Amino acid sequence: MAVNDTWTALADFATNEVVTASKLNQQLRDNSNVLALATDGDQSGSTIKHRHKSGTFSNRPAAGEAGRFYYAMDIGSGGILFADDGSNWWPVGIQTLHTNLAEIDVVSDVSETDVYSRSIEAGLLGITSGLRLTLSGDLLINAGGSETLQLKMKLGATTAVSTTNVDWSETSNRRAFIWEILFINSAADAQKWRATLHAVEESGNPSMRSALGSSGLTLAQAGIGASAEDTSGALTFAATVKWNTSSANLSFRKQMAVLELL
Repeated sequence: MAVNDTWTALADFATNEVVTASKLNQQLRDNSNVLALATDGDQSGSTIKHRHKSGTFSNRPAAGEAGRFYYAMDIGSGGILFADDGSNWWPVGIQTLHTNLAEIDVVSDVSETDVYSRSIEAGLLGITSGLRLTLSGDLLINAGGSETLQLKMKLGATTAVSTTNVDWSETSNRRAFIWEILFINSAADAQKWRATLHAVEESGNPSMRSALGSSGLTLAQAGIGASAEDTSGALTFAATVKWNTSSANLSFRKQMAVLELL
């Protein structure tokens, strides 16, 4: 009788039972073969497949078994894979946690406005993980006055990085910008921050333009900061903008956001 790649539900062997060759072959030989094939490259055609433990992020077990994996299926863009080092869970590589293509245009408005906001799951960052948010879009500064734009980066109740109210040079062309915000836990309740903003005047077409020789039409800001928010609980991570003057010629238009787990 040939070895079979078919899983048979496990059965008891009764006391004094005369076990048939067929039952032994199914329970011992064939089931062992299915498990071997499933473990070795997921080669089994039966219902038993090579799988790591998976479920919701909130049901992830406590770390403590080095070498195992957990696939949190309810977070990230298609789930996040974590590895247990025996003490902590670590994201495997850089994982995309969230993408957002909704346009937000802060124009004719002097209120502080969220251009990105997301609740970060309790315990997601552990003691040494972090987040990187990249925002892109365009902005217009052409109101003919001393208009300023302030950017703030927040976690929980803390504004970790805030730009000064810089009076940037004016132009009738929109500027394409990239705004990157990064923070990393040094402990579950301590973070270090870095943020940069680069904006280059566009020429009315989608081609890339060099920042060199732009005669003040290139904007660049950078900052560092710190916070002491406890990430063992859920916290809101937000990026905000605020104009000092309301004008149709003052516009900060976020077009895309990508949040990564580091």
